[in-house]
Amino acid sequence: MAATWQSSAWVDVSQETGTLILRLCGELDLASCAVIEPALTAAVASARAVVLDLGELTFCDSSGLAMFVAAQKQAEALAHAFRIACVPPSVARVMEASGVDQVLNVTR
Repeated sequence: MAATWQSSAWVDVSQETGTLILRLCGELDLASCAVIEPALTAAVASARAVVLDLGELTFCDSSGLAMFVAAQKQAEALAHAFRIACVPPSVARVMEASGVDQVLNVTR
């Protein structure tokens, strides 16, 4: 019997007054980014305003940070609003240590 891999991260999507909200949950690493990135890319392309809520994210490595930076650049190129909210302390430390907190539009 073959084992089935399941992503350790998932995304919940909702909408509030013209803003698409993506709530990331679980652990965001190289493997789970492959699952999450298409949803984030599609959201930024289709919505004029996107909020990425990280309140339920328990882990984020450099691949997750790279995905956030790519989404920010995509939004800027399209003149769409993009911000990251509810960053947990463990993820905030990774952002600060890498310097991406200076590049991303982060609200706490």
